[in-house]
Amino acid sequence: MTMPTQRELHLPILEILHDVNHVVHFNVIKDTLAERFSLTEAELSELVPSGQTTRFHDRSRWAASYLKRAGLISSPSRSHYMIVQAGRDFLSTHTEIDISAGQLNELIDKRKRAESRDEDGGGAQIEDVIEPAASNPVAETSEDVAPHEQMDALHRELNTALADDLLDIVKGLSPSGFERLVVKLLEAMGYGEGLHVGGSGDQGIDGVINQDPLGLEKVYIQAKRWQSAVGEPEIRIFAGSLDMKGANKGVFITTSAFSQSAKNSADRSARTIRLIDGGELATLMIRHNVGVITEITYALKKPDENYFSDDV
Repeated sequence: MTMPTQRELHLPILEILHDVNHVVHFNVIKDTLAERFSLTEAELSELVPSGQTTRFHDRSRWAASYLKRAGLISSPSRSHYMIVQAGRDFLSTHTEIDISAGQLNELIDKRKRAESRDEDGGGAQIEDVIEPAASNPVAETSEDVAPHEQMDALHRELNTALADDLLDIVKGLSPSGFERLVVKLLEAMGYGEGLHVGGSGDQGIDGVINQDPLGLEKVYIQAKRWQSAVGEPEIRIFAGSLDMKGANKGVFITTSAFSQSAKNSADRSARTIRLIDGGELATLMIRHNVGVITEITYALKKPDENYFSDDV
């Protein structure tokens, strides 16, 4: 059978997760898809041009990623997926051979709008890395887009998916592991030498950044590895901890989101309190190379006009 396109994998993945009705590892999904499409060993071994992975693995992974972003499936842990009620509802009304990119784009946009309206939680929204993403994250066609624009859009899309994966991994860290991570991130951002101080009796302070060699200027850190949104009480407690330390600056980092009341509380505080939600946390990790490595590099070249000048 011909290798299925990514679009042709969307509906089968939903159907597989609906049938098993529990958390499934990605490899199980992929093996079931291979059987459903009767793929040969040669087809399963076919590599993408970079040679980094197989074409079928790559298409299956991206299909699952888009379904997750559309809110039809969830990922309770790394590389594990399960269908959610929205996915079941979608299956009950869609019987097409494949799910179009337009349908997924509509669901992704709808989910983002719902999250932005949810004042007191609903999870952190992955922000676009460095530049705003295209309005349609799942491209239907590239006929009217110049090659450089296509590459820029794909780079943003890859980073968005990476940020999503990073946040899943970070949510699985232990509380102390997460606290150490945020200290390392602020160090990588150039804020000075950090120290992890979290633990019992930490008085609401999980880390300290010394912004000068003598430690005269300090930034105190609070780190919450939460699923639900951080509310106003937590911000007030953190502000009180800063007062006890006689500190002027604090950074509150969470894997989830901040309610509007929490944001208002930080703005009203006499101390400078910077809030970083899960989406921005993942973005900063990518930007400052914390917890990520470069998988592959593409070099775009052009003629060197100076090389061909008469003076050379």
